[in-house]
Amino acid sequence: MKRMWSLIRHLVQLAVLALFLSSLTGWHGVIGTLSASRIFGISLADPFAVLQIVFAQHRLTSTLGFAALWILLAYWILGGRTFCGWICPVNTLLEPIDYLRKRFNLPDVSLGVRTKYWVLVIVLILSLILGIPAFEAISPIGILLRNLLYGFGLSIIFIFILIGFELTVSRRGFCRYLCPLGAFYGLIGRISPLQVRLQAKSCIHCGQCAAVCPMGEAPLQKALEGKSPRLDASECIKCAKCIEICPTKAIQPEIIGIQPQKPEQTIDLK
Repeated sequence: MKRMWSLIRHLVQLAVLALFLSSLTGWHGVIGTLSASRIFGISLADPFAVLQIVFAQHRLTSTLGFAALWILLAYWILGGRTFCGWICPVNTLLEPIDYLRKRFNLPDVSLGVRTKYWVLVIVLILSLILGIPAFEAISPIGILLRNLLYGFGLSIIFIFILIGFELTVSRRGFCRYLCPLGAFYGLIGRISPLQVRLQAKSCIHCGQCAAVCPMGEAPLQKALEGKSPRLDASECIKCAKCIEICPTKAIQPEIIGIQPQKPEQTIDLK
């Protein structure tokens, strides 16, 4: 099935959202949000949220540390920004907007992929100064889930502002350029054993991969230019759209240390 990965990913996105909203039905197997929760009795915490708490409170409890460790380990194995592509409810919300942008040829302003790392640093500095986890107070991820769980309040305005920004200024502008959580997971992704490889000899430079990538050309640029055998793991959200669209199967998932499969076909343009 050509779109198998996309189908599986959408099912995972919906399943995660359903789990975190399950308390609305009276079932409390999952309590909390993606920042901190108890899932079937197991305490889990977003490691970036925990890092902010460490900066704010200058201490780390063993309970909080272990709650973050399991998540950190999972995303190290899967590739840090897998969270962005498969779990984040903001990404789930914004995906349909891509179709509107494509249909009406809306503007796409680049704010620089390094910007989100500066935002990450600023968030940690503010957490240190203010004594609170700074990003958690304004995170659209938390705002969206809290409004869905506890009823809509004035904070939902931030979600509409985000949607307006995505429509009128920049495609996935928050995810690509501004989200400090994406930056944090991108750093983890750099050392993940699960990567995406581009077989240069099979690539015909048709540009279809960059066209469908939600993160634009950034994850693919170095690989397409022959400067790296793999996609940029700090930008790649592991959505697998490039794998699905590649006509020569030149783009494939790879586990570091295991010989990748050869593409099923190659096309010689000579």
